Amino acid sequence: MRLLRPEDLEAFARDLLIKAGAREEDAKIQARQLLWASLRGHDSHGVGHLPLYAMMYLGQDPFGVGLPPVNTTGDWAVTRESASTAAIDGKGCPGQVVTYRATELAIRRAQATGVGAVSVNNMTHNGSLGYYAEMATQADCIGIVLTNSGAMSAPFGGADRMLGTNPVAIAVPGDKEGPLVIDMATTAISIFGALGLAGSGQAFPPRTVLDDNGDFTLDTAEFALGRGSNPKGSLANLSGDHKGYAIQLAVEMIAGLLAGLCTGNDSMRTTYVSSFVLALHVPAFQDRGAFLESVDSRLRAIRSSRKNNADGEVLIPGDRGFRTEAERRRSGIPVLDTYWAPMEGLARKLGVELPHALNASES
Repeated sequence: MRLLRPEDLEAFARDLLIKAGAREEDAKIQARQLLWASLRGHDSHGVGHLPLYAMMYLGQDPFGVGLPPVNTTGDWAVTRESASTAAIDGKGCPGQVVTYRATELAIRRAQATGVGAVSVNNMTHNGSLGYYAEMATQADCIGIVLTNSGAMSAPFGGADRMLGTNPVAIAVPGDKEGPLVIDMATTAISIFGALGLAGSGQAFPPRTVLDDNGDFTLDTAEFALGRGSNPKGSLANLSGDHKGYAIQLAVEMIAGLLAGLCTGNDSMRTTYVSSFVLALHVPAFQDRGAFLESVDSRLRAIRSSRKNNADGEVLIPGDRGFRTEAERRRSGIPVLDTYWAPMEGLARKLGVELPHALNASES
């Protein structure tokens, strides 16, 4: 494992993506988003995704799942709009870039009309959604971001893969206590979490993965990513029952069908994803200061509520991420060897200088 300074990791990610074929402006957006994810402790969607994005620019498909070529022209387009809404065709452009621009547009619409709603389709993987939802809080907005992804999960009572991990992010601004940041998949385990366990031979946690018959399994041999006729097993929904399934399906209706008539099965076939971004401008609904204070008051009350054991604590969604960020800004971002090896290989291939790894005395 290596420790990297946050600024060094961001610069390296930017330079690597540019060398791989990204436009400089796009590479900067992607590098910032990847850094945010790793600072918050979501390394699978941070530094862990950097080699994947670089290889996609190079036209490579490391998982053999039919990843589409990345459109580097930046010609995504608004195809329909009103005073408070817009629909974007991503045209195969980098998902992080298009979702970032969609969030900016939703915020501008919200500041003008009170509500900004923007849909996006036909884009590549767009990373951690919490990044975009949190962007809205910096503009006095509540941010809600949904993404419809490739079918990896069976519906409740079923056995076939029909729905994606369909993540949801919600961020609410506060003053001293906030923001509240919720960022989660609607499956019980992520694709990369399941693949990681399958690769290591460890058992799946209970009620997270289903076998080909739709029954819960702990056996990692019962799950394989696959495409076409090769998939094996599926991911269980968030609750393992009808409630989690209902949320998954609702996300598909809004971020899939409304955004571009795209189902989880469509997304699995094309490997493009679609999203829906909603921004609610707080001053359009009530006094900004009063709202921020009410959020702070409520979060303080919840944090100070009675604990179920003496050594525990009551946390707010996002607390662990903020603590992790503070620690990693002080001590550096840990990069596992499994992430470093492909980064190093790509850097040498593309002629990009590797970032300096901190030793214990420098961290």
